[in-house]
Amino acid sequence: MREAWLGLATHEHLAVAALDGTLEKPRYDQSSKSLATVITDGAANVICGGQLLGRPAAFRHARAWRHQTLALTYALEAYIAALRGHAPSLAQAHRVALTRLVRATVAIVLIDLQRETQAAQRIPVA
Repeated sequence: MREAWLGLATHEHLAVAALDGTLEKPRYDQSSKSLATVITDGAANVICGGQLLGRPAAFRHARAWRHQTLALTYALEAYIAALRGHAPSLAQAHRVALTRLVRATVAIVLIDLQRETQAAQRIPVA
């Protein structure tokens, strides 16, 4: 499962970086943050806001994966509209791809956290 999320996140990162190059100013640039910082901050907000830190198994991967499919289809449609001359659609495609990248990052972090939690529970405490 982790490899599937990682593959998706890799493609989303490439898409967001490519879209950054076509925008006058990246849409995440609230205080000159880098893309990596925005991804990290966004993932932390989702994990903490959803109270998933203490219960990583509560993340619903199948539901999240379906949501990715729908959102990325929408992002592709927005990108195509931008190619046809609707300039605001490019920024919309960028926002959707960035949001989906943050959510894929959350899935990866929660998988790793769940593995670590399970491993820690198997280690006998002296």
